[in-house]
Amino acid sequence: MPATKNGTKAKASPSAKTEPPPTPAPAAMIHVPEPSQSTAFLAPTASVEKAVERYRAVDEFIKQILRPGVDYGIIPGATKPSLYKPGAEKMCAFFGLQVRISLEDRTEDWTGAEHGDEPFFNYRYKTGLYRGDFLIAEGEGSCNSWESKYRYRDAGRTCPSCGKATIIKGKDEYGGGWLCFGKKGGCGSKYPDGDQRIEGQKTGKIKNPDPADIVNTLQKMAQKRSLVAPVLIATNTSDHFTQDVEDMPHEAIDGQWRDAPNTAGAAAGTTGPSRPTAANKVQTIGPNASADQIQNAAMNLRAAIDGGNKLGANEFWAFAKAVPFDQTFATEIRVKHTVNNSTDWNGAVKELLVEYSKVNPSAEPAPGPAAPATPPEPEIPF
Repeated sequence: MPATKNGTKAKASPSAKTEPPPTPAPAAMIHVPEPSQSTAFLAPTASVEKAVERYRAVDEFIKQILRPGVDYGIIPGATKPSLYKPGAEKMCAFFGLQVRISLEDRTEDWTGAEHGDEPFFNYRYKTGLYRGDFLIAEGEGSCNSWESKYRYRDAGRTCPSCGKATIIKGKDEYGGGWLCFGKKGGCGSKYPDGDQRIEGQKTGKIKNPDPADIVNTLQKMAQKRSLVAPVLIATNTSDHFTQDVEDMPHEAIDGQWRDAPNTAGAAAGTTGPSRPTAANKVQTIGPNASADQIQNAAMNLRAAIDGGNKLGANEFWAFAKAVPFDQTFATEIRVKHTVNNSTDWNGAVKELLVEYSKVNPSAEPAPGPAAPATPPEPEIPF
């Protein structure tokens, strides 16, 4: 009962009703419209005009600010660009999002005592995107040292003189032997066939001898993976970019061609291995392919284009990686031949072949009337 000014208690009127105190509003609240009983759907929070305006603003930002090969790029086997870490950071700045990254879990076995005498490192991070104190989106990402690209190394033959992995096999018509190829950054040294300094080296896939050297890389990769996914969610840009896959290897590049049943022969009552197409052949070359293998792949690609075959991302990126072309340069070629998220892969491959003929004068010109004339045979001491 309330007190009067002089301290006495006042009686409440029998007819008076006691009103409950108002419920305080939460500190932060998002109003979500209730479903309409007549239509049973959620009403939009913005007009169509505003939605179109926002979409156009994002589209213009991507076209004018983000750079192909730096902020995003096409990965072998993907049909849509992947958003890279620099691009994700720019998207956060554009939308006014604050990035908060926290380490959720880690395993560091430096000696391999708990993992079969093989060192093992694993990191898992969580990234939250905030507008003020309000969480907009979050994602997690992990990376460990037993992922194929970190656990193994592609060991090529290294030059005893300069220490670079730029040794190639010399052509038989030039005397064979081995050459530290200058066009790959080598010193030009020559070695005869049978030289154990070259042929005694272990090549192919080997375990990384220094896994501790990649600890910082693993941490940065886990942080990056945890960032890209929530950026795509918060900014609604999944129609422009795919999920974070730029660090994933594509099996077509390092895979091997296998014989498959000949379906035409089976229909006639016989079986046998199918003949690999030009596309099959180019997919089997890897980053350590020899000059002859690359040359043969280029010939197969030209034959495929001249024959009216349709090439795709696998052939483009496998050849670009084998030559090798810089990824940024190859991405620029791919983007040049892309309109409305549709890539003319035949045109992109033709331009690759033109560029290949420039760095390899003995290569045949790319198909088409605009192909340059074949330069003279280079002077190679083999």
